[in-house]
Amino acid sequence: MTLKAALGAFLALVFSTVAVAQENSPAQSFAQDYTPVKTRIGDIRSLLDGDTIENDVFNANFLNAVPPAQFRGFTRQMREQHGPVEKVEIEQLLSPHAARLRIVFRDSIASGLIDVEPAPPHFVAGLRITGFQSRGGSLTETSSQIAALPGQQGLLIKRLNGDAETLVELNADDRFSIASTFKLYILAELDKSVRSGERKWTDVVALGPKSHPSGISQDWPDASPVTLHTLATLMISRSDNSATDTLIRVIGQEKLADIVRATGHRQPDWISPMLMTRQSSALKMPQHRAARESFE
Repeated sequence: MTLKAALGAFLALVFSTVAVAQENSPAQSFAQDYTPVKTRIGDIRSLLDGDTIENDVFNANFLNAVPPAQFRGFTRQMREQHGPVEKVEIEQLLSPHAARLRIVFRDSIASGLIDVEPAPPHFVAGLRITGFQSRGGSLTETSSQIAALPGQQGLLIKRLNGDAETLVELNADDRFSIASTFKLYILAELDKSVRSGERKWTDVVALGPKSHPSGISQDWPDASPVTLHTLATLMISRSDNSATDTLIRVIGQEKLADIVRATGHRQPDWISPMLMTRQSSALKMPQHRAARESFE
């Protein structure tokens, strides 16, 4: 998992060709027999479900800007991330031809804006999905759902205040793999060293050693000159393993062991030394089974 998940990054897909009419207008009352926008709500639901009816729903300008294949990619990504669509409804009419939408997915609720042409058949001229909010009950309910999952689960949620109040915990003292979350320790040490003046984000180092994807820098020339900022950005935004291993080499395992202790890990020796991604992968290979067991 990358920092895109660790920091709770939020998805906002936009597909529109014109601004939704009167987006900021106050709510108004319109004759119930003249609200063309309502005629397209069912079609929007069908499109989000994956039906291939774009040519029957959108006007030419929209289709030129967002071809059907691209639109289907957007909707497929939303279903994969947020679950199937349960409901599409008008939250607020802005005019007879424009409205705010409420789109209920299995796991999230999205906000949207729609604009349709005034003349029949009222093709959709603009559609924008502006953000998502997670659905769910209380932390206790969520913890219970996680506990019911197969396998081994662990959860610890603390309030970020002076007392670090614990809100929810589930097997909080058990030992779990943290996958790419370990890259946050590297980022923390980099930030600390830049703040202290030991390093600068503009410092240039040679790329290497190379590792495997994910990422892109494994395809760059060996020893390419790159800044610490570029390496850190790739490590966090793309979970780039070659950038990560380069930073581990530059920082050094001793410094990384110090930051693990400084940030409050209960058993810092569990991840000392902090291995490069290429080293961790090697230990997972069958021929390295004996070496791996010595680390457990």
